Amino acid sequence: MSKPRILNEPCQTINLKEYVDKEVVHLKELIEVNKRLADSKFESAQIAINKAEEAQGLRNIAQNEWRQQSKDQTSTYATRENVEKMSVDIKDLQLNQANLAGKASQSSFILTLALSLVGVVIAIINFISRFS
Repeated sequence: MSKPRILNEPCQTINLKEYVDKEVVHLKELIEVNKRLADSKFESAQIAINKAEEAQGLRNIAQNEWRQQSKDQTSTYATRENVEKMSVDIKDLQLNQANLAGKASQSSFILTLALSLVGVVIAIINFISRFS
């Protein structure tokens, strides 16, 4: 790069071609510096984008794991329909149990009645046989 120009320098006489050539070289140097700066900024931006993409990817993985865990957990919960059906089934079972208990009581009553009747019949037969 050429050295900076100082305004208080004594004037030199140069021809136009030399002046234009120097200016072209100077402009090319400025363009090269700007290009390097732009490349550096682009590389920095690309590095930042890559890091952000990597961080977002890790975040997405963590969110997906959390979603799957939550889905697995909620799949084991009982639904309202299941709970209502189970409640109806339990009431039916309780009713059937009560019916069976009632039938058992009725069977016991009939057995007791039959045995009592047998006892009464035996007592009547015994009573008749004593007086005959």
